[in-house]
Amino acid sequence: MKNFIKYISGFLGILFLSFLFLEIILNISGILYRDIRKKEFMDSNKNTDQTVTIIAMGDSHTYGGNVKYDQTYSYLLWEKLRAYQKNKKINLINAGVCEYNSSQVLYELDKNIAKHNPNYAIILVGSSDFWNLINPNEKSSFTIKNPSYDAEQTEIKQRIYGKENNIWQKTKSYKFFRLMILNIYFKKAVDKMEKEFIKIDDSSLMPITSQIFMEMFKKNQHSKVIEYSLKLLKALPPDSIYYDKSLSIFYAISIAYQFQSKYSAIEIAKELESILSQRPEIQNKEFILKYINYFKERDKFELEAQKRLESNLIEINKRLRSKKITPIFLTYPSEYKIANRIIKKTTKNTDSYIIDLESVFKNLLLSENKEKYFDDDEHINAKGHRIIADEIFNFLKSKI
Repeated sequence: MKNFIKYISGFLGILFLSFLFLEIILNISGILYRDIRKKEFMDSNKNTDQTVTIIAMGDSHTYGGNVKYDQTYSYLLWEKLRAYQKNKKINLINAGVCEYNSSQVLYELDKNIAKHNPNYAIILVGSSDFWNLINPNEKSSFTIKNPSYDAEQTEIKQRIYGKENNIWQKTKSYKFFRLMILNIYFKKAVDKMEKEFIKIDDSSLMPITSQIFMEMFKKNQHSKVIEYSLKLLKALPPDSIYYDKSLSIFYAISIAYQFQSKYSAIEIAKELESILSQRPEIQNKEFILKYINYFKERDKFELEAQKRLESNLIEINKRLRSKKITPIFLTYPSEYKIANRIIKKTTKNTDSYIIDLESVFKNLLLSENKEKYFDDDEHINAKGHRIIADEIFNFLKSKI
């Protein structure tokens, strides 16, 4: 009996130490970094009262996309500036939010200014204006007035990871094993999608929007992304957050649409209408209703989106300057031609600073493969972020 108790105690001790070791490794290595991403970089070691504060605002291209926080251009820029400027404290805030459009950046601008009191503001936004219909400032036939969209992402996170009801559920190890199990489950579900209708819940959907769709984008399987997204909208439960809180599925359809020729905009609108007719319980879900209109009237929407982006950029510039904050606009490194054209036009008309990343990366790609700097069709990788940090550093170093 004593040997048995000794054996059980030893086994439990080894198990505990194994989990403890895993927890330490997960925290140190940055796995699940999206959950622990650091966004404020403060220079607290220098013995000086002089401080320069920079805020970077925009969408996932500023947030960092698929790279770790210490590989983002904001963090790399912070490191370069604080090493270069020995006599001043350099603080840099990454206020980028995945999927944000210019209306959302404008809506949160005053809050960010009041909170951080920056000297410089780096703005890279506009690509999402052509698929993200959220507009906290007003509502139209296309836009969804939802000021709390960012706050609602907490509920999305809880449905993915589960609520943190105890100490175990708060650990990175729990999230690691949960995601591993979800990945195994969903890969099996994806295999079934080719042949049969499946049912799925919110917690098991995350792997497809964050990983499997990403692989499809890399392989240029854009029509397949649309096909699978439509199947998912048929399979989700009526109370799913993906109907009225998360744009992930509509994002996938909208982005994939631009890179394929199998589906026309009208065909996608008809598919969405068909889903509504088959599922009366979701007929009042605003997201799907607005995206039907978005695909039905693409030309009209694009004109409205272009005018709104230009107006928002002008207002962002105006508010920053009124607070004596120097705005620095960036164009996108990827080929968002319409957004980049409007960014260039606005900065020219308002005599604002601009760093033309579109031209920088276009020149690089004359002699390099796109895969060297880009993870997928749109987001840059760690090397790409380093290029952006270098460009902004070279621009700023004589000004701070």
